[in-house]
Amino acid sequence: MDHRRNRLFTVSASFALAVVLAASGCGGGNGGGGGGTDESADAMVLGEPMAVTTLDPLLAYQATDIRAVALLGGRLFSYDQAGNVGPGLAQSSIVSPDELSWTFELRPDLKFSDGSPLTATDVAASLERARTDETNIYAALTSPWKSVSALDPETVRMDLNVPTPKLDSVLSYPFTTIVPAARVADSDYYSSPISAGMFSLESWGGGTEAKFVRNENYWDAKPVVERVTMTGNPDSSARLSDVKSGRINFAPDIAPSLIDQVTAPAKLDTSQLNGMYSLVPNNTLAPFDNYEVRKAMSLAVDRDQINSEVFFGKSEPLAGFWPPSMDGYDNTVPTGRDLAGAKAALRGTPCATGCSSDLYFTSAYSGEAEMARILKQNLADIGIAVEIHDLDATTLYSRLAEGNLPMAITLTWDYLNQPSGLLNYALQQGGSQANFSFYSSQQMEQLIGQAGQQSGEQLESTLGKIDALFIQDVPYVNLTPSPTFAAVNLPEDDLVVESNSATYDFKRQ
Repeated sequence: MDHRRNRLFTVSASFALAVVLAASGCGGGNGGGGGGTDESADAMVLGEPMAVTTLDPLLAYQATDIRAVALLGGRLFSYDQAGNVGPGLAQSSIVSPDELSWTFELRPDLKFSDGSPLTATDVAASLERARTDETNIYAALTSPWKSVSALDPETVRMDLNVPTPKLDSVLSYPFTTIVPAARVADSDYYSSPISAGMFSLESWGGGTEAKFVRNENYWDAKPVVERVTMTGNPDSSARLSDVKSGRINFAPDIAPSLIDQVTAPAKLDTSQLNGMYSLVPNNTLAPFDNYEVRKAMSLAVDRDQINSEVFFGKSEPLAGFWPPSMDGYDNTVPTGRDLAGAKAALRGTPCATGCSSDLYFTSAYSGEAEMARILKQNLADIGIAVEIHDLDATTLYSRLAEGNLPMAITLTWDYLNQPSGLLNYALQQGGSQANFSFYSSQQMEQLIGQAGQQSGEQLESTLGKIDALFIQDVPYVNLTPSPTFAAVNLPEDDLVVESNSATYDFKRQ
């Protein structure tokens, strides 16, 4: 998510993080709902790198926004910290023999946080909005959907254009959050939505602080945390200081340079996301519309230097598309720096005798400022002069989406080790426009379509072809997988946090 960030975090985040505060242990289902306990912590404060900007599931692509949506969002399926997908609002599903129709049986007596019933009509309306709304930044994930309908109050049917073996995974993503059918098209609703998830919104109002309270109508065991506050501050040092003092309890996206400063009473939490940091040129703008220029940039960057100086050796170089945590990763793709090859690639290009560009990043996300300085040095070695600019995350990704930035650093990742999400954010047209590179390839689109319909050896082969085409076309330059660092200081000694930064589970010892 963007992403996000995207997701995309770009979400990427650049779309994409989702936070789930849940009790682990004795809950129903196999997904991210978790179990519960009679003992509950009063409150948890999350020190985010930015403030919440939207609670609309279709528009949430920044890390903090996806986290907030995930606190509220009930979905048909849910995922746990290990990436396993299990039942959520749907207690069972049946797939037709031709794999073009899925039927979901909802749990009985589901309710929204205000006590109103949650029925198949709400599910169908929510998913139909995701399928048809042109503002949905996750639209590529819904392209296989033909229609969604309510067969009766507890039964939902989804018809597909093509087989989609990983549909249950997609239906666990926060953008598939279920909202009341009567409000699904009401834009004002998303400023103060009710919930079908573990928490409900207590207050927000568009400010720097969003407060959530435990949803007593949640279908599964209740989370051990009664209240959650999300407060935004892009200053990693300040957030770390607040963790140490106990003013906040969890601070994601701590700058790697601060790792050694995470000392008692704070603790360091390190995890690897299913994604990567990238140097992304806009393929539609000169000189980056020239393949040889992009190839030269990939050969010129020093990925080993980035791993050593930015991530203190806690990551690794990455030049292919798939990160090490995901199927499709190829550890034989060369990652070393080749200045002679880079200079040779520039011959006959607009950058043959030198050129210049602006490079944008956000210091709200770990290590990007340090990466920008290294990349500036690396590209200067082949005659590409770079001026670096630090923007707040909201401005950066808004301008990237508009297509008017020449080059940027992004972090793109997905919740699960399944290809559809990362391909949607990072290579597919529409939505995040191939990680904001605006890369366009009919061959790549065909491969992505095939991957969404395949499994087993067929899927493995297609993932390899996607990787090879990415390396061939160099739509952007992957730098490193995405380690993430968080500072933790929980309010009670017997609370334990388990985190992979896509899902945070809190339980008692």
